[in-house]
Amino acid sequence: MPITFNSAMPLFIMRKMDMAQSGINQSMQRLSSGLRINSAADDAAGLAIATGMTSDVRGYRQSIRNANDGISMLQVAEGTLDEVTNVIQRMRELAIQAANGTLSLSNRKAIQQEIDLLADGVEQMLGNTQFNGKDLFSGNNNSVSIHIGVRANQNLEIPIGRFSYDTLGLNSGLPSGDFLSGRVSTAVTTNNAIVINGFELSSVTGNAQQKAILLNNQLASNGVTVIASNQVVGAEGSGVTDGTLQINGDTVAASGDINQLVDNINRDVSGVIAKLVDGKLILSNDTGATITIANNGNDVATGLTDDVYQGYLSSADDSAINVNLNDVGGVADLDALGLAVTENAGFLQSQAVSGTALTQSDGITINGIALDVSGAPTTAQEIALSINQTSEQTGVMASADTKLVLTNIDFTQKPGAANDIRINGIDIDLSSVTTFDEMMNHINTALSSSGVVASAKVSGELVLSSNTGQDIIIEQDSGDILGTGAGTIEHGKISLESAQAIKITSTAPKQADKEAALAKMGISDIGGISQSNNTGLSIDTV
Repeated sequence: MPITFNSAMPLFIMRKMDMAQSGINQSMQRLSSGLRINSAADDAAGLAIATGMTSDVRGYRQSIRNANDGISMLQVAEGTLDEVTNVIQRMRELAIQAANGTLSLSNRKAIQQEIDLLADGVEQMLGNTQFNGKDLFSGNNNSVSIHIGVRANQNLEIPIGRFSYDTLGLNSGLPSGDFLSGRVSTAVTTNNAIVINGFELSSVTGNAQQKAILLNNQLASNGVTVIASNQVVGAEGSGVTDGTLQINGDTVAASGDINQLVDNINRDVSGVIAKLVDGKLILSNDTGATITIANNGNDVATGLTDDVYQGYLSSADDSAINVNLNDVGGVADLDALGLAVTENAGFLQSQAVSGTALTQSDGITINGIALDVSGAPTTAQEIALSINQTSEQTGVMASADTKLVLTNIDFTQKPGAANDIRINGIDIDLSSVTTFDEMMNHINTALSSSGVVASAKVSGELVLSSNTGQDIIIEQDSGDILGTGAGTIEHGKISLESAQAIKITSTAPKQADKEAALAKMGISDIGGISQSNNTGLSIDTV
């Protein structure tokens, strides 16, 4: 019988061999890996479950590493704080030693020198402590988020406050809280004009010391505690005086050099601590009492300027302080307390700028950096641009806006000609308008590219505003439909924001010059008291 050959047989055999080989390969893979599921083909559902579990396991391993990084960061911070604690203990030990009446003046000077060096050490340790390039105590990071889980938002927030020589209270009562005023005036504030943390203040009078007492009586239930202090910083002087210098009415004995002058002031004047810092005579107190200087010809010797120096106000801690001004009050009420409108230490708003150009002699500094006034900035818009030129160094960003509210609109006093009213030099035709809507449409059409916008308040007032801070200038040649007479100028306000406290002051030599310089910006010397020289901690006297 002949043998027949089926041509499909080799293909059948090869397919069977492939199947057998695939089974052998799968078995070998399982044997070599020790895993039952090596691909979705083995068990699709099982692979999905196993993959999710693998993700969790690897995620938890990384979370453990994250937590260890957080522990390492806290260990660095703890090490610094331990050293700071040791330094402070030594400073306290020295202060107790200096309180002993058996010590001579030269003994106390030696102790003071060590305290000053220790104080510098505290400042350097806290200022230079970093972890992975991140400043730990600068206050730039309110908290550090450590991701310690495998899901979103499984974080541990580690709060890290701002620590410095001042915030630790080592400046002997000099302010360190959330807000720090400029010098107060002795003017009386208007009843209910100023609102602090939602509380309307009754009238407040007196110097800084007296105003702090009155403020604390009113704000006790709002969690705000106010402290007062004062400081007068002189220029470098020879210290050679003739015995006619008077401070707070007390006569200071003649001196032959600046060190002897400091000693004489501490001996002859009550309620004031004198100290020499970088060659400059600094007078301070932690009560806010007024400091009065009468040089009687000793100006060059002391570096001080004859004047009556009111004190400063500050919050006692870092609790947020919100300061607002009711419509019933004005700029004078804020000036009386040396305050500005603010939400916290990192935000403040000026009153309207004066419209007078800033000059180099004004000596405006923001967070210790001189303001560039080479362009003679005058408007709020120009001043804000100048501030932003140094924002990288100061950490402060500025914006500006202008708002003019016209309350005496009178349609019976329309101008006689189409070009008799001008806003920022642009003709506004209001010669035929009879309603608010018509008036606003005419104004907004004419000013469409100027940055000034007209709107109406519910109470029937016309509002002209600009979000650039440019001046709004109205000129009326005839009629008085806008209620401004021949015209008016409205200057803008400046808003400042920063991740840290904002300090604005003037280096002008006389107090009156400082106030005039800062008034050009619509503010007082916010944070004007020096906190960088550690002048408050002194054991020069028992």
